[in-house]
Order: sequence, then C-alpha cells, then structure tokens
Amino acid sequence: MKVVRCEAQDALLKKLLEDDHLTEEERDVLRWGKNITSSKTRTTKRAGVAVYNRASSLETLIGYLYLTNLQRLEELMRRLGFSTGASSELIAEMHMNFQKHPSDTQNSDNP
Repeated sequence: MKVVRCEAQDALLKKLLEDDHLTEEERDVLRWGKNITSSKTRTTKRAGVAVYNRASSLETLIGYLYLTNLQRLEELMRRLGFSTGASSELIAEMHMNFQKHPSDTQNSDNP
C-alpha cells in the first residue's frame, strides 16, 4: 500500500491544505506534529526531512481526530477519497503524480 509512504501522506496533506479544509485548531495540531523530532532513518534519507515531517504531522492530526472527533476524521478522510471505490483511484492518481514530479514533494516547506 503506497498510502503509508511518507510521500503519499505528504501529498494527502497538501490536498487538504490547498483545498482549505482544515480548521485553525487542526492546523495547530499539524504544526505540533511537524515539530516532533525525527530520527535519521532510511525514510528521511529517501524522501527528505521536510516530507517526513509533514507526513508525521498528518499522522498526528489523524490520531488527534481519532481520539477527539471521529466524525470530523471521517469527513476529512472522505475528502481525501477514502470511501468505497474512491480510495483506489485517488491512490493511483497520487502515485502517478509522484512518479511524474517526485521533486515537488521535497521542495515545499509548508506543513
């Protein structure tokens, strides 16, 4: 499953940010999650620290919403295409975009 890779999570986060679907509180959680220290792993070497940190911030937001507002989590996941039949198409589209422009995910410094 490619969606568990930090590059895919980074792309999902960018979609939420570009579409302006996050509240200020959710953006605060992203900033908090982004600032968690990451170790020098193979993942950070492959994708870059910025991509890894943004992916970690999305994971933090998902965990936060899972614990505090499951309905909001489900809403955001649907916006990202995680519903019956839609998630496979979204994942395939993101993978194709990443293959065409892998450097795009490494150059952005936004959360």
